[in-house]
Amino acid sequence: MDKINVRDKLLETFPETTDKRLHENNKWCPDCKGLGFKPKDDDISICYTCKGSGQIELCINGCGKDRYRHHTRCEKCQDKYDNEMLLVKEKQRFNKATKVSFAEYDGKFLINERVVDKEELLEILEEKMSDMSPLPEYIYGTTSRPVMNIDFRDVVSRECEEGYEDMTDYLDFTGVDEIQLLIDNWIGLQGDHNCCYDEDVHTAVILDMNIFNGR
Repeated sequence: MDKINVRDKLLETFPETTDKRLHENNKWCPDCKGLGFKPKDDDISICYTCKGSGQIELCINGCGKDRYRHHTRCEKCQDKYDNEMLLVKEKQRFNKATKVSFAEYDGKFLINERVVDKEELLEILEEKMSDMSPLPEYIYGTTSRPVMNIDFRDVVSRECEEGYEDMTDYLDFTGVDEIQLLIDNWIGLQGDHNCCYDEDVHTAVILDMNIFNGR
């Protein structure tokens, strides 16, 4: 079986002196020592630590740590940067929102995906303050939307899809309007139980110690 001497071939491939320059904000790969490849058994394979470049890119913040995955910063600096960006976006969102006082606001709130009224919110805030947690400066309001909006004619039409061709054309729809009125009245009786609530980032309810007056 034919074989080659890898060492000899490498010496033939590269000139007698081959300098490799370290790029700015990089460090030499500790696994392959900057070569980009490593011995593997009787062969040579690419260094997967540096992906064959021989160098490791460092965090652009200058902390000296390796970059985190596909980011330009290390994991710690990236987390800090992401949090700062979230604060910037939240400040922009708050600045655009209409500010209303707690007393003026007449609606519900979302706390950890749970819908609460004003009284429940006050209880939650009091509990947080008893744990020495600071009172938030504001909370966004909510918008509501009905879940059920039943059109009886649509219900009948969907049921007829499994029937014969043009089945709805042969049905007697006398009394359907009365049935629809009964359905609408029943849905109306469900009140908040027929509503989903979404955070309303256009309405910021201002919170201060005055909200506890009268409790």
